[in-house]
Parts: sequence; structure tokens; C-alpha cells
Amino acid sequence: MKRSFTAWMLALCLILTICPIFTVPADAAAKITETVNLSRPEKNMSGSGYYWNNREDTLTLDGLYIDTDSEFGLRIPKDATVILKGKNYISASRAALTIPGNVIFKGNGSLTLVSDDMGMYFYSTDDTTVARFLEGTYSITAGKTGIYSTSTSVSLVNGSYDISAADPASFAIDGRELKLYGGKVSMNNSVHATVSLEIRAVDLTITSAKAALSSDKTLKLEDVALKTGADAGSLAKADEYNGENCLTAKSTAKNLGSSIIFGESVPKFVDIIIVILLLLLITAGIAVPFIRSYKKSKQARAALEAVLADNKPAKKN
Repeated sequence: MKRSFTAWMLALCLILTICPIFTVPADAAAKITETVNLSRPEKNMSGSGYYWNNREDTLTLDGLYIDTDSEFGLRIPKDATVILKGKNYISASRAALTIPGNVIFKGNGSLTLVSDDMGMYFYSTDDTTVARFLEGTYSITAGKTGIYSTSTSVSLVNGSYDISAADPASFAIDGRELKLYGGKVSMNNSVHATVSLEIRAVDLTITSAKAALSSDKTLKLEDVALKTGADAGSLAKADEYNGENCLTAKSTAKNLGSSIIFGESVPKFVDIIIVILLLLLITAGIAVPFIRSYKKSKQARAALEAVLADNKPAKKN
């Protein structure tokens, strides 16, 4: 009986050891094969790897895995704040991620976008809408355009971006107003803006078959050290950009950051100065009345002591 029990226990241990080999991976079990449409939410919504907080207009992506043959992968609401956690992946035929307008991306997670056409598509026709990417790691592989925006102003303020756009006639980023402020950006195709393109304090690498940077109206480069060339093998130090196909730009303002108070066009140290001034004002507001009160108390005490001294009876001999 004892030997039989021991044999059963050994067999059970062997089964428990082998079982994990046949367990379905968590990522495979969580894979979504159809469009996740959150474009018009009226309540909290959640699914495998995502949670929409309707009250706070916040979308948290944490382990999202969408792989669909549909046109769109993830459609998010307007005026959303997206928080990236963990690794997230979206693949679709026309646009992996579609955004109707204002949006802020935060969080230290990653987002991978794969599409036959556009990786990220901003389809608002309102030229007052703004998209800001403040942190995170992004990998975009597109058949045509990595990031496309008809009207929304797109700012890559910080973070890491690797953008690949296969169509040589298209662009890695194509938009109305584009700002690359800080962070690290690598692209195998050009950047184009119909109104303005601003590059500031960013580590940037572009290898393209045509002009790496182009803007129909305004093009600005600030706080960067440039190398340009006809191809990656002929890069040389340059004082300005003159339409070369390839370039590297290294930030000359490390840890610049952007102002929380005034936006990405103002450096972070302005916020620090304002905070210091406020602290000085608060300190002065507390210290000055205290000093005045102390002086008045000291004067009153001296006056009282003088009165007491005058009224003190003289000592008898």
C-alpha cells in the first residue's frame, strides 16, 4: 500500500512538471483579433490589456495585443490621456491607431504599431487640436506613412521613437504642424509638414531617399549639432540643413525638458525658476511680518521696562 501511494505521488509530480509545457502563453490567450473601438464611450470600458476611465478621460494600455485584418486596430476617444504600461502591440490593415484630436501620451511603457498603410492616424479636421507625446517607447512599422495628421499639431516632446515607412514616396511623419522636442527619434524616411516643422534639443537620425526634412512654410532647428549627407556613409558636420537626404542631430541642451506650465516650447528650467521665486515670495511673506512683529514686541518690551524702572521705589539708606 505504501509503495502504491509513493508511485501515485511520483506520477502526480511528473504530470505537474510536464503541464506547464502545454500551457497557452498569456499573450496568446489575450490576443484580440478585431477592432477595439473606444471612439465614443459613454461609460467605463475595459478588455484584455486596456481600461477606459470615462470620468477622467483616461485610457490605460497595459499588455494590449491587437492583431487584426480589419482596417483599424484601436480607435481612441477625443480629449483622451493615454497611459502606457508594459508592452503593447497593435496591428491592422489601414491604421493601427486612430485618434480624432486632442490627446496626451504618458507612461514608461512601450507601444508597437504595425500597418500596411498608416501606423498612427490623426483624422481631425480641426487645426486647433493638439497631440503631445511626453514619454514612452514607440516602434512604428508602416507600409506607407508612420504618423499621419491632416490638421492636428503633433509634438514628440520626449520618449524614444523608431519609425519605419516603406513607401519611398511617402513619409515617416507627415502632418500640418510638427514639433520634435527632446527624446530620441530614428526614421528610415523623411519628415514633412504643410505649415511648420520645429526640431529642438532632440537626438535625431533620418536616412531617406529624398530630402530628410521639408516644410511648405517654416522649418526651424535649434539646440542641435548637425551632420548631413547624401547618404548615411557621407555624413559630415554641418552648420545648417540644406535639403540633404540623410542627417543626424545631437541635442546640445541635455536634460532640457519642457515646461509643464507653459508647454513644450519653453524649457523646464523656467518652471524651476518660477517655483524658486514663489518660495522666496512665500518666505518673504512669512518672514517680513514676523520680523516686524518681533521688532514691535522688542520695542514695547523696552518701553515697559523703562516705565517700570522709573516707577521703581528708591532704596532707603
